[in-house]
Amino acid sequence: MTASTERGPEPTGEAFTALLIALIAAAVALGVTWLAAGLAAAESRPDLATLEAVGATPWTRRTVVAAQAGAISVVGTVLGLGTGGVLGAALVRLLRSWEAASTAAAWTVEVPWLWLIGLAVVLPVLAIGAAWLVTRPRLTLTRRLA
Repeated sequence: MTASTERGPEPTGEAFTALLIALIAAAVALGVTWLAAGLAAAESRPDLATLEAVGATPWTRRTVVAAQAGAISVVGTVLGLGTGGVLGAALVRLLRSWEAASTAAAWTVEVPWLWLIGLAVVLPVLAIGAAWLVTRPRLTLTRRLA
């Protein structure tokens, strides 16, 4: 009698490819979010100065900027994941229609739920945390005319 063990499928590099795609998507999403949040913070600088003038704490101003970054990142993440899912499914349907009937079963939609949930949670948390950390605790008070 002999015993043998099954080692499972051979690694194909799919995990590395998925990680690479997730890192690129995260870098693009965070870059766009920080750019939009930076522009929003620059535009609301007079409002933040007014908040400071009426006695708002640095915590309050940081929270306002972080909330702006959070809103931008959550909306962008939801729209990006939804659009990517729809486009991925459409691509699979298109490739199925081009292939012969015998190989059509090779094209299937496999949703990587763990990666998508990770991106949906981590990206907004990183955007909010970074916006909260980089917001200046004190602003130079300026005179508002309107």
